[in-house]
Amino acid sequence: MTSSTNAVAVILRTKDRPEFLDRALADIAAQSFSDFTVVVVNDGGAPLDEAVLKRAHPLPNGSQLLLINNSESVGRADACNVGLAATDSEFVVLHDDDDTWEPRFLELTVAFLRDPVNEVFAGVITRTNLVHEEVEDDGRITVTSSEPFNPGLRRIDLIDLAARNLFPPISFLYRRSIHDLVGGYNPDLRVMMDWDFNLRLIRHRDIAILDAPLANWHLRESSTGAAANVTTTEGLRYEQDRARLLNSLLRVDLDEGQFGLGVLVSLLHRIQRDGDVAEYLNGVLRAEASRQGAELLHIRGTVESIEHTVNTRWRLLRAIRDRLLRRKEH
Repeated sequence: MTSSTNAVAVILRTKDRPEFLDRALADIAAQSFSDFTVVVVNDGGAPLDEAVLKRAHPLPNGSQLLLINNSESVGRADACNVGLAATDSEFVVLHDDDDTWEPRFLELTVAFLRDPVNEVFAGVITRTNLVHEEVEDDGRITVTSSEPFNPGLRRIDLIDLAARNLFPPISFLYRRSIHDLVGGYNPDLRVMMDWDFNLRLIRHRDIAILDAPLANWHLRESSTGAAANVTTTEGLRYEQDRARLLNSLLRVDLDEGQFGLGVLVSLLHRIQRDGDVAEYLNGVLRAEASRQGAELLHIRGTVESIEHTVNTRWRLLRAIRDRLLRRKEH
């Protein structure tokens, strides 16, 4: 089943979080741009009713809502792939059920990518606000604070993206055609599928930045259960997925005998893990200087040993020469 051709497919993953789903659908309905299909992928949660969702959250004229109930959870990556397969839009954006947009997010990002000047870009991100919130016992969601996320970001460089993921999915609208080049989301990764996709994308195309805070990434550090963020509760999974991603990229380089993305990502991760880059490089230089110093001491010792041997042999030869000369005189 594929929806009719709206410009944007908004893939909304959810599972048993009705308070977040309601907020997300209300947020999407408030967009100033209406040429979109929102695909609600209910990934193994209690079945939802499409008609009920449409009545509760009427969308603007020209937009559509499509509901997919997965009888069993297929995971975050394949939930995205299911949503992609159900649409044939020009653009795609992932909208997790607990994140939000400012009203002009779709309008301005679509306009940016449709501008012929920007056809070189595969996608565009906006500035993101990091919103801290709590879920009350009665289900109410209370915002406690917010601040800009990654405010120093000025461009999306391959080398920076190789070191760490630079933006959340809620801020990223991209051209669907990029999937023809790099494939879908990797179902082998449980929580880092967006970084993996971004890395595959930037190997071929560039990502632009729209300098406007139009996306909101919501975090609930103290929440547990269904209301929790995977970024705060799935630390072990993140580390395991990071290792799997780095290993898979590095294996490609090893198999092809090249210095490629795998080596770059692995080295940059090691540098970041071990602390400040300058400090790390200074440590490398100190270690190299120490190693070279040890080698110089070894070479000096070897030269002194050779010099001693040569001097000893030279004194022996002189003694032999003097003895021969004395015999000749007699």
